[in-house]
Amino acid sequence: MTASSDIPSIRARIAYLDLTREQVAMAMGLERSALSRYLNGTRPMPDGMEARIHATLDKLERAEQAAQEARERVLGEEE
Repeated sequence: MTASSDIPSIRARIAYLDLTREQVAMAMGLERSALSRYLNGTRPMPDGMEARIHATLDKLERAEQAAQEARERVLGEEE
């Protein structure tokens, strides 16, 4: 396990994407409380956890972009 220096950027990215810790934890197959302990620094992150969180945020961001594009297509078809 390692101390994390990337926690502030992870927190900022979660906020920027307008996600909850619950949503991120669910996408990762974690309990929200475990993710919160990592992000609050009360529990050391296991090796590779930062990369796993970023990969999950990448997937969630791509999913939201795809949903937005689909909404735009559907709404554009209604005119």
